[in-house]
Amino acid sequence: MNWEMTLSVERDKGRYEGEMLNSIRLILSKLSKGKTEEVIADEIEKDVTFVHLINSLFKTMDSPTPEAVFNAYKTLDTDGKLDAPESLPAD
Repeated sequence: MNWEMTLSVERDKGRYEGEMLNSIRLILSKLSKGKTEEVIADEIEKDVTFVHLINSLFKTMDSPTPEAVFNAYKTLDTDGKLDAPESLPAD
């Protein structure tokens, strides 16, 4: 892989992570205002399962920040646990 391709991959990864972090911030903000997961999913055009996962991760953390929730999400994604619905945190 040449350096230009590496740079492109890293830029895409950074863009994806930035978009995910912004989505998580938006979800947590809307949850704090009392909106339901279904309403939030419709408003931000994300799957309700994703919104539920972010909400579940948020609820299980001692000091949840958007960054901490994102890191927990990345850990699940890296470990391959997002492919197995039975491994998702329960309410």
